[in-house]
Amino acid sequence: MSPALLASLLLAPATLGVDCSRGGDLARVLRSLQDTPPQPVVLEIAGTCTGPVEVVRDGVTLRGVDSGGAAIVGGIAVRGAHQVRLQNLRLFEGRVGLAALGAEVTVEGCDLARTDIAVDAEDATVTLTQTTLREARNGIRARRSRAALSFGTIRDVSDEGVLATELSQVTLFRAQVSSDGLAIESSASLSALHCTLEGDIHVGAYSRISLAGASGPTAVLRGDVVASHGEIFLFRLPIQGTVRVRDASLLTAVEADLDEVRLDGDSHARFTSARVAGDLLAEDFSTARLTSTSVGGILACRSGADAVCEQAVAGSVSACPSCAP
Repeated sequence: MSPALLASLLLAPATLGVDCSRGGDLARVLRSLQDTPPQPVVLEIAGTCTGPVEVVRDGVTLRGVDSGGAAIVGGIAVRGAHQVRLQNLRLFEGRVGLAALGAEVTVEGCDLARTDIAVDAEDATVTLTQTTLREARNGIRARRSRAALSFGTIRDVSDEGVLATELSQVTLFRAQVSSDGLAIESSASLSALHCTLEGDIHVGAYSRISLAGASGPTAVLRGDVVASHGEIFLFRLPIQGTVRVRDASLLTAVEADLDEVRLDGDSHARFTSARVAGDLLAEDFSTARLTSTSVGGILACRSGADAVCEQAVAGSVSACPSCAP
């Protein structure tokens, strides 16, 4: 037998069954794996298991085999482990549904419910696909982490659907988020493509958000966007709320539909082929440049602010020296 073939056989996944409805102890099985050879292991789980449970070994897959997904009461903590996968599981109750600490975790087809924090990531990478986070105080809380949610839902969340801080990067793709809002702070970033977002978005402390849709009603934000020392990029996205840009922040809107815009604190905005249904107000030495952009209400400049209009159409212009009525 060749060395390569022998190595592939040694690294082939081992599959173990854990039936918690018949006395299986998932926490004990996971502890027993800590001293085993470093080959991938698949745990096929049935029934409702008592947690919280902890994964500290690389290459572990927890897969629910019940039609509705096996359940783990009390949640899962993944500490320092990589290539960990959670599939077809229901994680509910307890303080945290999934805690990823210095870990790399992929979550597929899972339901995380009735927790204080659905996903808590610290110095970690978490990828969620076709997964629901619900009935929590926070949906995703990330610190110095990367988190991605695709084809999933965050709903029935009382506080932040997403709270990203300390250089974290959060990516949403074809996701639905319904919460009190999203907070992106401390040099963090949020990128959302083809998403429906309900709740205000707060961007602060040198953070950045990028929200994009496409032709047709594939995405929408129902809420205000507020930036302070931050950056906002909007592309082909309807915003059903007010965009407020403060404290030297930057707004770029391309082919976006906006309700109202407020600029102050030496902030800057660039509008290209955009539409503002209501008023656009610039104050406190802020500047705006409008190219092929329509303003349905009043375009007003106050307290040293100015606007430059290039093929822009405004209902009326007030005190903007570089934009003649």
